[in-house]
Parts: sequence; structure tokens; C-alpha cells
Amino acid sequence: MTARPIINTFRVLLFLPVMLGMAGCLSKESSGSDGGSNQSSLPAGTPSPANSAPTISGNPPGSVSVERAFVFTPTATDPDGDALTFSVSGLPSWAEFDSSSGLISGVPGPGDVGVYSGISVRVSDGSLSATLPSFSIEVIAQGAATGSATLTWVAPTVNEDGSALTDLAGFRVYYGRRPGGFTNSVTLDDPGATTVVISDLPSGEYEFVATAFNEAGIESAFSSPATKIIP
Repeated sequence: MTARPIINTFRVLLFLPVMLGMAGCLSKESSGSDGGSNQSSLPAGTPSPANSAPTISGNPPGSVSVERAFVFTPTATDPDGDALTFSVSGLPSWAEFDSSSGLISGVPGPGDVGVYSGISVRVSDGSLSATLPSFSIEVIAQGAATGSATLTWVAPTVNEDGSALTDLAGFRVYYGRRPGGFTNSVTLDDPGATTVVISDLPSGEYEFVATAFNEAGIESAFSSPATKIIP
């Protein structure tokens, strides 16, 4: 089992600092492979391997300003290497959808200000499918009051199992409005990073969590949340 890193502290500046800890253990499964490139036919009478469902993930932006581009492409894979197609429900009228990649893109206009809920992207291998949890996009009027949150942390030096952390690769900060989920994320591919500024936040209460990840891509569990109210 590959050990995962720990973020020692995490807080929102210019607001009540919250000291966070991280616990738990992340397991990583692996499958064997003979590494060969040649394919052989199955003996007569051997059943065909069962089809496996595709997977889909991603954190779409939770908001976009009028006359600014909105772009989101989910990450989808199929264990069997099957060709994938995408479909969407609840797509806003100002957005377009690419069924070959799952890309949602568009530039909302002044008449599109509002919250568009119940958007869901589905991926299929022609037999089985998987669906990204539904999400919302808020279109913000130009000139609308926004604020920012400055987040800081102390770079970890040990893994959760107590071993020395020698392969730290970066950090991720997830955030969203309360109540609700973490509809946005920022990835920092810099092990020396200790701060990030999240800007263009419309009025409301926000919740932030952080993770650290190593060079193998192993990501820690969410930290305890920190909050900030944007007036």
C-alpha cells in the first residue's frame, strides 16, 4: 500500500483561521498484466469476458460571469477500452455539448443571468453507462459584487503512516457554497506551494477543503472544512 501525505494546517486568511488535520488510509489497487501486445483467440466454448461499466468524474465550475467562457470536460474511462459516447440533460440554452468528449462550453449573455440546476452528464460504452452527479452553474451579471478567499497551509513532511514524505507533488483545494457540495477545485502542481487565492466569488458562504497528492497520484482524504462568508 502506498502511503499518502498529510496537510498539517489549512486556513482562510482574513477570517477565523481553522486548524485542520487529516486522517485515514488510502489504499491503491493494482491489476496484473503480462505486458504483451499480441492478442490470442479464446478456445472454442470459452465464454466472452464480462463487460465492465465505464467511469466518469470531474468537478465542473460552479459559476461563470456574463460574456465569459464556460468550459468543462469530464474525465471518463472504460476498463475494456470500449468506445465511449456522452449525453447530457439539463443543458443551459447558452451552452453547447460535444457527445464525443462530454465537453460543455458556452458564453452566457446578459439575459442568461441566473442559476441552472440539474445538469447531468452520462457516458456509455453502448451497453453500460455511468452518470456524473448533477450540478448547477450560476451565471453572474457583470459588475456583480464578488470577493476572494486566501488559503494557506504548511507543506507536509510525513505520510499518514509516519514515514518520511519524499515524493510530494502538489495540492488540491476543493470549494463550493454552503449548503451544497464542492463544485469547484484548483490543482497546484507545485510541492512548494503554500497559498492560493480563490477570486471572483459571488456573495454567499463558502466551504473549502484541501488535499495533498504525491508523484504516484495518490491523494489524501479531504481535510476538515474551512469557511468564509463573502458579503
